[in-house]
Amino acid sequence: MARAVFPHAARVAFHDGDQPLIAHDPTTGVYLTYRFEPHAGGTLRLTGGAIGPRTLAIGCDEADLELVAGLLLDGLQASAPQPGPR
Repeated sequence: MARAVFPHAARVAFHDGDQPLIAHDPTTGVYLTYRFEPHAGGTLRLTGGAIGPRTLAIGCDEADLELVAGLLLDGLQASAPQPGPR
Protein backbone atom coordinates (compact mmCIF):
# COMPACT_ATOMS: atom_id res chain seq x y z
CA MET A 1 0.00 0.00 0.00
CA ALA A 2 1.27 3.48 -0.87
CA ARG A 3 2.13 5.79 1.96
CA ALA A 4 0.02 8.91 2.44
CA VAL A 5 2.03 11.89 1.22
CA PHE A 6 -0.63 14.58 1.03
CA PRO A 7 -2.60 15.28 4.24
CA HIS A 8 -6.39 14.92 4.17
CA ALA A 9 -6.90 18.63 4.97
CA ALA A 10 -4.84 19.60 1.92
CA ARG A 11 -6.99 17.35 -0.28
CA VAL A 12 -10.17 18.99 1.04
CA ALA A 13 -8.78 22.47 0.28
CA PHE A 14 -7.74 21.26 -3.19
CA HIS A 15 -11.28 20.16 -3.98
CA ASP A 16 -12.85 23.31 -2.50
CA GLY A 17 -10.96 25.74 -4.71
CA ASP A 18 -8.26 26.31 -7.27
CA GLN A 19 -5.44 25.55 -4.87
CA PRO A 20 -2.55 23.19 -5.52
CA LEU A 21 -1.87 20.29 -3.20
CA ILE A 22 1.40 20.90 -1.37
CA ALA A 23 3.35 18.55 0.88
CA HIS A 24 6.86 18.25 2.30
CA ASP A 25 8.62 14.95 2.86
CA PRO A 26 10.94 15.36 5.88
CA THR A 27 12.91 12.20 5.05
CA THR A 28 14.11 13.42 1.64
CA GLY A 29 13.57 17.15 2.13
CA VAL A 30 11.53 17.24 -1.09
CA TYR A 31 8.57 19.57 -1.60
CA LEU A 32 5.72 18.14 -3.70
CA THR A 33 3.13 20.25 -5.52
CA TYR A 34 0.20 18.84 -7.48
CA ARG A 35 -1.97 20.99 -9.69
CA PHE A 36 -4.74 20.06 -12.10
CA GLU A 37 -5.19 22.12 -15.26
CA PRO A 38 -8.38 21.30 -17.23
CA HIS A 39 -6.62 21.28 -20.62
CA ALA A 40 -3.30 19.80 -19.51
CA GLY A 41 -4.28 17.31 -16.79
CA GLY A 42 -2.55 16.83 -13.47
CA THR A 43 1.12 17.60 -12.87
CA LEU A 44 3.15 16.53 -9.84
CA ARG A 45 6.27 18.64 -9.26
CA LEU A 46 9.10 17.70 -6.89
CA THR A 47 11.70 20.28 -5.85
CA GLY A 48 14.46 20.78 -3.29
CA GLY A 49 15.98 18.30 -0.87
CA ALA A 50 17.24 15.16 -2.58
CA ILE A 51 16.18 16.59 -5.97
CA GLY A 52 18.68 19.42 -5.58
CA PRO A 53 18.25 22.62 -7.60
CA ARG A 54 16.23 20.86 -10.30
CA THR A 55 12.46 20.42 -10.69
CA LEU A 56 11.07 17.01 -11.55
CA ALA A 57 7.61 17.25 -13.17
CA ILE A 58 5.46 14.22 -13.90
CA GLY A 59 1.96 14.04 -15.32
CA CYS A 60 -0.43 11.88 -13.30
CA ASP A 61 -4.09 11.52 -12.45
CA GLU A 62 -5.25 12.45 -8.97
CA ALA A 63 -6.36 8.85 -8.42
CA ASP A 64 -2.71 7.75 -8.77
CA LEU A 65 -1.17 10.70 -6.95
CA GLU A 66 -0.32 9.02 -3.64
CA LEU A 67 1.10 5.96 -5.40
CA VAL A 68 3.27 7.98 -7.80
CA ALA A 69 4.47 10.38 -5.08
CA GLY A 70 5.22 7.52 -2.68
CA LEU A 71 7.17 5.53 -5.27
CA LEU A 72 9.24 8.57 -6.26
CA LEU A 73 10.02 9.46 -2.65
CA ASP A 74 10.89 5.85 -1.79
CA GLY A 75 13.22 5.73 -4.79
CA LEU A 76 14.92 8.99 -3.78
CA GLN A 77 15.34 7.74 -0.24
CA ALA A 78 16.79 4.41 -1.42
CA SER A 79 19.24 6.09 -3.79
CA ALA A 80 20.51 8.61 -1.23
CA PRO A 81 24.09 8.08 -0.09
CA GLN A 82 24.13 5.99 3.07
CA PRO A 83 26.64 6.74 5.82
CA GLY A 84 29.03 3.88 6.26
CA PRO A 85 32.41 2.93 7.62
CA ARG A 86 35.43 4.65 6.14
